[in-house]
Amino acid sequence: MQEGQLRVLFECGDLKSVAIVGVPMSSAWCLQFTRKNGQQLLLDSQRTAPRCFKTLDAAFSSALSLGFRQAKVIAP
Repeated sequence: MQEGQLRVLFECGDLKSVAIVGVPMSSAWCLQFTRKNGQQLLLDSQRTAPRCFKTLDAAFSSALSLGFRQAKVIAP
């Protein structure tokens, strides 16, 4: 799901948490969101799905821009 759609879900209170998950067989990270109904969503970019971040700082920055104040990190 793209950032604009996730922002609407966050503002409506439908997103419960965010986790920064390590991509297997890679040094990249992606954002995984959990909705209140238990469904899990990944942040997509315009060109690729899911959007991958090279550093944890970049992933935290993206989660912060969506409105989250904390994120759980899950190593691969």
